[in-house]
Amino acid sequence: MPRVLIIDDSESIRHRVQNTLKEGGVCDEFLTATNGIEGIRFLLEHDVDLILCDVVMPHIDGFKFLNLKKSRRQFDDVPVIMLTGEDDVGAKVRGLEAGASDYLTKPFHEKELVARVRVHLQNKELRAHLRAKNEQLEWLARVDPLTGVANRRHFMESFELELNRAIRHNRPLGCVMLDIDHFKRVNDTHGHLVGDAILVRVARELKGALRGHDLVGRYGGEEFVLVLPEVDTHGAAAVAERCRMIIRESCHTMEDGTSLNVTVSLGITSRLLDTEPSVTELLRLADDALYRAKEAGRDQLQLANVTKGSSRNPKALTARVRKSNDPSERRKSSPATGARSSKAPVRRRTTKNPTKKKTSKNPSGKRSKAPASRRKANNSKPAAPG
Repeated sequence: MPRVLIIDDSESIRHRVQNTLKEGGVCDEFLTATNGIEGIRFLLEHDVDLILCDVVMPHIDGFKFLNLKKSRRQFDDVPVIMLTGEDDVGAKVRGLEAGASDYLTKPFHEKELVARVRVHLQNKELRAHLRAKNEQLEWLARVDPLTGVANRRHFMESFELELNRAIRHNRPLGCVMLDIDHFKRVNDTHGHLVGDAILVRVARELKGALRGHDLVGRYGGEEFVLVLPEVDTHGAAAVAERCRMIIRESCHTMEDGTSLNVTVSLGITSRLLDTEPSVTELLRLADDALYRAKEAGRDQLQLANVTKGSSRNPKALTARVRKSNDPSERRKSSPATGARSSKAPVRRRTTKNPTKKKTSKNPSGKRSKAPASRRKANNSKPAAPG
C-alpha cells in the first residue's frame, strides 16, 4: 500500500485526513508532521508516495516546504496536494508554480479528498511504469540482449568518443578484434542454443579480463571488439593474449555432461602518438590482422603493422600492411633499410651545356680575351718571344 505524508499544524485536520483515506481504502500507512521542517525530515528518512501539506504553518509554511522539496531532484515524482482555508487564486497559482500538483480548499469533502489522492497515486504509478519502460528501451538500444555487452551501434559511438579523447590528449589507444574459431561448426554440430551459450560465456570472460573503463562490444555474429584506453600496441597484445588463454581454458558443460572448449583468433592495432586515425581505419587494421591470424592456423594473435606516416590514409595504410606480409615484396627490400640491395655504384652522368662558349689559351697558359680568329686578324705579326 502507498505511504502518505500529512503535514498540518492542526491535529484535528491530520486525524480527519488520515481516517478519511483509511476508510476510503486509498492507503493505510501514514506519516504526520506539524510543520515543514518535520515534513522535510520525514521525506528524507522514508519513502513517501504522496504528500498532503497545509499552506499556513509556523516556522516553514507550505510554500517554503515546496521550495525545499524542489531543490532535491529525487523527490520530483512525489505529488503534493496543498490544503488551504482561503480560496485565493493568487496563492493557488503561486503554489502550483512552486511545484504543487493540486489544491484542496478546507473544509474539504471526504469523497473529493479520496478521489484526488487516488488519481495522483495512480498517475505516479503510471509515471514509474513508463520510466521503467523507457529505461528498458534505452538498455536495449545500447546493449546486446544475448551477451550483455555493448551492441554495435553503441560501441561505435563510444569508440568514437574514446578515439577523439586520445587524439586530443595525444594518448595511445589499443584496439583488439577477436573471432571465435570454427563457430559455425559449433552451431552445426551442437545446435544454436549451445552456440548462444558459448557467446555468452566468451562475453563474460572478456568483461572479467578487462578494466572497468575498457570497452567491449559485439561487432558481428561471433566477433567482438575491445577498445583499451591508454594502452599501446604491446599492451594491447598482452591483454589479447590473456583473453585468449582465459577463453581457451574455459569449458562449457553441455546437457549430456560433456565439456566443450573453444578458441579465439585476435588481431591487434593501436593509435600511435601524433597520428589521427579514424575508427574505420583502426577497425580495418585490426580486421586485417585477425584475418592473418586465422590464415596462420587460428588460436593466436597477430599485430597490425602501423606506421605514423600513413595514418591519415586508410587505404594506403592497409596496403602497406598487406605488402609487408607478402614474401615476394620482402625479397625486394633489404632487411635493414628497405632500399635496393644492389651494391654497384651508381654512375652519375654529366651533360655539356651547348650554349657555353669555348675559350682558348695562349702559349703562356693564360686565357685570351678574344677568339682565335679575331687575334689572327688583328695581329699579323708573330708575337715576340717572351
